[in-house]
This record gives sequence, C-alpha cells and structure tokens, in this order.
Amino acid sequence: MARLLAQPDLAADGYAITVAVTDAQGQLKAALAADGPRENGIYMAMHKTLTVVGFRISTLELRQRIEKDPALLDQVKPNMSLLPGGVPIFGHGAFLGAIATSGASAHIEEKCAADGIAGIASQL
Repeated sequence: MARLLAQPDLAADGYAITVAVTDAQGQLKAALAADGPRENGIYMAMHKTLTVVGFRISTLELRQRIEKDPALLDQVKPNMSLLPGGVPIFGHGAFLGAIATSGASAHIEEKCAADGIAGIASQL
C-alpha cells in the first residue's frame, strides 16, 4: 500500500492518493493516506471497498453492468460508491477482500488499486 502512495508519477501529477483495504466482510484492515489528500479520501475509498465486498466485482465493472441492466442499481446501498477505484482481491479462487483508492481521476484510481493487487499477487 505504501508503494501506491509513493508512486512518483502520481505525486508529480499532483495526486495525493488514499488507500483502504478490507477483508471479505468489509472490515477495514489497513488504510494509508498520502500527505495532502482531500478530507473525504478515506471515506470515499471505504465506500468503494464496501461496494466491491457487496458485489465481488470492481466498481468500474459494476458501473458497466448497471449501464446494461439498470435494475442492478436497486441493490446499491447508501454506504456504497459507484466511482471507479475499488477492486476485489482474490486468492486461490476465493474472495479475500477489497482494495480501493481515492484522490486521483477515476481511471487512475482503478489502475492504482489493480497495481496494488498485482504487487502482492504472489503472496495470495
């Protein structure tokens, strides 16, 4: 997680990333915030992880599915976020939890979260 916050290209572009990691039940396991994040960064990241836990797909994928099937929106709870940046963590075929980022543009956040998982994939 710390490596995500310290990515030089993100800092150079003025992004201050916040990262949240939850277990499969949505319990916060770790959170880090770069210096200068928006006040709501950790809350946004947490809402994204709760969305991933609820649907077990990335927040970006959920948005795409809702575009095709708007009835899915009825399953979204008030504590969830449809903003990209939340990604599921799977290990050995099992859902382990979620990682989410906040503090950059939506697609950069999604890439950061995916990069975070890729960085630990061999340990899952």
